[in-house]
Amino acid sequence: MRTMRAIVLLLVLALVATACADDTGTTTTSGEDGVTTTAGEDGATTTAGDGATTTAAAPEVETLTVMIANLRAIQYFPVYLADAGGYFADEGIDVGEIQIVSGSGAAVQQVIAGNIDLLISNPAASISAVAGGQADMVVYCSSHYQNIFTLATPTSTGITDIAGLEGGTIGISEPSGGEVPVVRAAMATEGLVDGEDYQMLAIGEGGQVTFEALSNGDATAYSSSVFDVAAIEAAGLPLTHLLPPEFLYVPSIGYSVLRETFDSRSDALTRFARATARAYEWGSQEENREAVNELITPYNAELFEDPAFVDATWDATLTLMTPPEEMGDADYCAHYIPGWETYVAAALETPVEEGGLPGEVDIPSVADESLVPAINDFAPEDIEPPSAG
Repeated sequence: MRTMRAIVLLLVLALVATACADDTGTTTTSGEDGVTTTAGEDGATTTAGDGATTTAAAPEVETLTVMIANLRAIQYFPVYLADAGGYFADEGIDVGEIQIVSGSGAAVQQVIAGNIDLLISNPAASISAVAGGQADMVVYCSSHYQNIFTLATPTSTGITDIAGLEGGTIGISEPSGGEVPVVRAAMATEGLVDGEDYQMLAIGEGGQVTFEALSNGDATAYSSSVFDVAAIEAAGLPLTHLLPPEFLYVPSIGYSVLRETFDSRSDALTRFARATARAYEWGSQEENREAVNELITPYNAELFEDPAFVDATWDATLTLMTPPEEMGDADYCAHYIPGWETYVAAALETPVEEGGLPGEVDIPSVADESLVPAINDFAPEDIEPPSAG
C-alpha cells in the first residue's frame, strides 16, 4: 500500500506543477520506366512508364488549437520543429500559435470547456477527468515515457539509495514545487517521514545557489525537474540518481483530446501526430542538433542562452522520450500500458483527497492506440524538414 500510494502522489504533482511549405513546383524523374512526379500547390501527379497517370490531392488544411502544459521548447521539440520545419504544413495542419498554460489540471479544463482541441501534457489529469465523470477523454499518443521529476545526491556523499538519506536535508526548488510530492513519496518507500526523518530546504531551480548548497553540504540531495538536475550536472557536480525504479515509467506526456474530437477528427489528429513523429525522427539525430536549435529557438529564446545547459536539456529530453526496453523498437506514440496499469491500480487504492481516482478507468479506452499505425505511415525520406519558412 505504501508504494502504491507513493506512485499516486508522484503523479498528482503533474496536476499542479509543470513550460511553411514551398509553393513552387518540383519535378523528379527516376528509374528505367521514366517515372515522373510533379508536386505543387494542387497536389501530385505521377506518370508511369505505361502512360498511366494518377493524381493525389494535397490534404485539406485543418486547424487544430494546441496547448502545452509548460514552456520548454527542447522538451517538446517534435511539436515546435513540426511547426517551424514545415511538417504541419506538409500534413495539411494549421496549429496557429501554440498556447501555454501552467499545469496539466488547468490545461484539461481548457479542453473540457471547448477552448482547445488538443492538449500535450501529463495524462494524469485526463485520466482523473474520465474517472470522475467530468469528461470522456482519449490519450491517443505517448511522446514521453519517463518521470519528469527526479531525486539525486552528490556522488561524493557515497549515498546510493533512499535509506541513506535518513537524517539528511533534501533540497527542493521551492516549497510549492511539484517535486515535493515526489520527495515525500520516494522517502515513504523506506518509511521516512518529512519533518521527522529528514527535512526539506528550498535551494532554487538548478542555478548557482543550488550548486553551492549541494557542494558545501547544506543539502544532502536535490529533487526537482530532470532539467534542473541536469543543469547541476552540466555545471560540473557529479550526481548519483536515487529515484526508485517503480517511479520511473509512469504515464509521462501524451496527446489528449475529448472523445468527440477523437471520433470526428481522427484524420486531422493522425496528421498532427505524424508531423511530430517525422520531426522526432529527424530532430533526434545528433547530426541535426544545430539545425533543430536554430529552428526552435524563436519559441523559447532564453532557453538557448547557455550552451552547456542546452546540451544537458537535450540529454534529459531524449532520456524522457526513450521507451522502456521491453517495448523494443516501439512506434512513435505507442503507449507503455504496464505503466498505465501501475498508476491506475495505485490510484484506485488511494484516497481521492490524496490524489486517488474517484472511479474505475477502462485503460484501453482512454489509452487508445488505434491511430498509431497511421501515425507512423511515412517513408524514411519523409523525415527531412519540408521547409524552414
